[in-house]
Amino acid sequence: MSELTTPPPYPDVPLITWQDEVVGQVQFGAVRKLGLPARAARVFLVHGDEVLLQERSGTVDHGGVQDCSAEGCVDMGDVSADEDLAPGDYAAAGERETAEELGLTVTRYDLTEIAYYLFRTATTNPPEWTKVYVVEHDPEKHGPVAPNEEVASVQWVGVRDAREWSQRAPHEFEPGAPLAFEHLAKSF
Repeated sequence: MSELTTPPPYPDVPLITWQDEVVGQVQFGAVRKLGLPARAARVFLVHGDEVLLQERSGTVDHGGVQDCSAEGCVDMGDVSADEDLAPGDYAAAGERETAEELGLTVTRYDLTEIAYYLFRTATTNPPEWTKVYVVEHDPEKHGPVAPNEEVASVQWVGVRDAREWSQRAPHEFEPGAPLAFEHLAKSF
């Protein structure tokens, strides 16, 4: 395949300001090179007082560590359900990531937003405007958990235990996960 027909390594993502306003679109790799913020959606699948953790596989960034049930970058294909059908929608990304990573069918109406913040550390590239969602898992409605190749394994853990683990051993988690677990624990 020639360079001209090779698909880009990353999807187009919203080009956003530091105030999370969409001003255009750009390749995700360019966002990383420029150190500009990106958008991320994190989804926690809960059942009672337990949360589903995923261990990220070696095929994705930060492979071999624990993470939220599903998470990922918001891209231009994530279109809102509003009249304007705006691209770069957090909830649409949450739906997509949950379907891709866990094989579950959830809708924006299943997603309860519990946090919205800018995640920025010295080692995070790019910084991420993040929305965190919770879905109460109903196997009859959403289907069985069927992880894809991005997920090495999954496990159900008590919400408080998951939060404590992420605080005690943050190196065992994707960099943004411990803060997301803090918000999850506060919501219970």
